[in-house]
Amino acid sequence: MLLDLITSGTRQKLLFKFFLFENSNGFLNQLTSELKISLNGLRVQLDSLEGLKILTSKKDYLGRIIYTPDKSYPFYEEMRYIVKSYAGLTHLDQAIQKFGEGITEVSLGGLWAQAIDDGIAEIWVAGHLIEKENFGQYLNAHLVTKGKQVRVHFVDDTTDPDYLMAKKNGRTYFTTLESKEDWDIIA
Repeated sequence: MLLDLITSGTRQKLLFKFFLFENSNGFLNQLTSELKISLNGLRVQLDSLEGLKILTSKKDYLGRIIYTPDKSYPFYEEMRYIVKSYAGLTHLDQAIQKFGEGITEVSLGGLWAQAIDDGIAEIWVAGHLIEKENFGQYLNAHLVTKGKQVRVHFVDDTTDPDYLMAKKNGRTYFTTLESKEDWDIIA
């Protein structure tokens, strides 16, 4: 769907980067190496998105121009929903709501955690999940149809060494506070 609406590969990567996770940002050199895009092509798209008021920029203390999504953009929430849907994170949200009893934290791993769509959805689930099988089957059923290879890893708690390594290289998607009703969705 996103591929049909936005034909520029560079623009797709930028929208994925900036709208997949809350509070995403980046500067020119970081984005070039992270997204593997030429400097000139990237600069053109960043200027265009800034001109459309989709992104905003400001200089940091080192003089680098930091780009962030403009939360005052009239379609900010809709853009986030479209990008999250394209990435399959809306299905992860639904799986958490349906089968997430006992989850304490979920982290995304691999390139997906860096907002780079490589076709692999790596998900780390910490906690004493009662419905592990249903959780995994639900994600497989919904994300595979989006062309993603799904890898779900279950660990008992957030101090598991494998989980800590994945979290160090990944990104926390959500964490629980005290109960299912208090979930703080970070993405």
